This record gives sequence, structure tokens and C-alpha cells, in this order.
Amino acid sequence: MSTQDAKRAPAAPGLTALPQSQDLPVADQGYDRAKVEEAFDAFRRHATALQAQLRVLQVAPRGAAITEPSGHAVRMDALHIVRAAAEFADTVERDAQEAAAKQVARAEQEIRERQVELQQHEAKIARIRQETERQRVEILNASRTEAREILTKANRESSQELRQAEASGARLLE
Repeated sequence: MSTQDAKRAPAAPGLTALPQSQDLPVADQGYDRAKVEEAFDAFRRHATALQAQLRVLQVAPRGAAITEPSGHAVRMDALHIVRAAAEFADTVERDAQEAAAKQVARAEQEIRERQVELQQHEAKIARIRQETERQRVEILNASRTEAREILTKANRESSQELRQAEASGARLLE
């Protein structure tokens, strides 16, 4: 009995069913680790059962009335198991690579978002700095203008008081 078409042929008596990658639940980061370990354990049990069956066949008399699979069929079954294991390992590896690629893509997206936020924050700081500088220059110019006005007024008043004092002094001298 060959198991090249495992989907149509039922499992031999005493053998556990081969795990299928479609039966494994998928999580955000790929396959569920516990379920993958269970599937590998099931695969090991299946391979062990096949080895035991092969040993039984090897020691059984050749003229037995029960028709048992030939050595070729058992080898084909073993080859099928090896192929299934390789496909399963490829699927697990591909899913791990996809999960890693998704994580990298998410990290890159977060970095881009944070860079945009940082640029916006820096632009806001630059605008505030420019506004503050503009206000400082405006206040400084207003202070200078006010100081000039005060100085001009003080000079004018002192000149006027000086003229009045000179006039008073001249009247007193007369």
C-alpha cells in the first residue's frame, strides 16, 4: 500500500494521522508555537509507527496469509513522510519569514511616523522661536524709540529750563 495519495488513502491501522499545515492555527506572528510542536510530535509518532510496522514486516514469514504492504510500498510511505515533513518545514520557515517581514515593515512604519511627528514638532519649535525673536526685536525697537523720545523730551525740557534759568539769572543781574 503506497501513500503517495495520502488524502484518498486512509491511514494504516495503528498509525497516527500525518499533521497538515492547514490544520495549524495561525497567530499574528506566524503559526502557534505549541501547535507546531504538537504537529512535529505527531509526525515523530507517525514515523516511529511506520518504523515499527516495517520491522514487523521484515520479521514476518514471507508466505503469510495476510497481505501486507511490500518493502517498496513501505519505502514509498517513508518517502512520502519525508516529503511531507520537508513541505511542512518549508511552510513553517516561509511563515516565519513572512512574520519577520511584517514586523520589520511595522517597525519601519512606526519609525516613519515618529520622524514625521519629530519634524512637525521641530517645525513648531522653529515657528515659536521665530515669533519670539520677532517679538524681541519689536520690543527692543519700541524700547529704543521710547528711550530716544524720553531723551529728546529730557533735552528739550533741560534746554527750556536752562533758558528759563539764564533768563532768571539775567533778570537778577539787572
